Amino acid sequence: MVPDTGVEAEARALIGAVLELDADIGRALVRAFAAGYLDVPYCLHPDNAGRARSSLGPDGRLHWSDVGSMPIAGLSGGPRPPILGSSGLLGALSHVQWDYDGRAAGTPDLDLDLDLDRTSAAPRELGLTTP
Repeated sequence: MVPDTGVEAEARALIGAVLELDADIGRALVRAFAAGYLDVPYCLHPDNAGRARSSLGPDGRLHWSDVGSMPIAGLSGGPRPPILGSSGLLGALSHVQWDYDGRAAGTPDLDLDLDLDRTSAAPRELGLTTP
């Protein structure tokens, strides 16, 4: 038996809240984003509220650090992990890339020594800008 992770309850709460906003699903979705009921962590789109945050838990699963205005507060239970800073986000994205994408492509495991906590590096040095 698979343990209840709360994902289904959160999905049902999100869908129900959106459907209550308008009979027309298109208008409901626009209103849901405007109200922050739908919020994608770290998404830069101007229609996204940008208040929700997620992080990787010690078990390697994605957890909500902050649900913002989404109607799912209290559904997953338990304490929320700390909100990721920029270096934590880069580390989480790299974890997925190295542990899953690299193996799927048949590439060997990479042993990279990255100092993800350094704050003095220029964006270009970190590969965060385009030439």
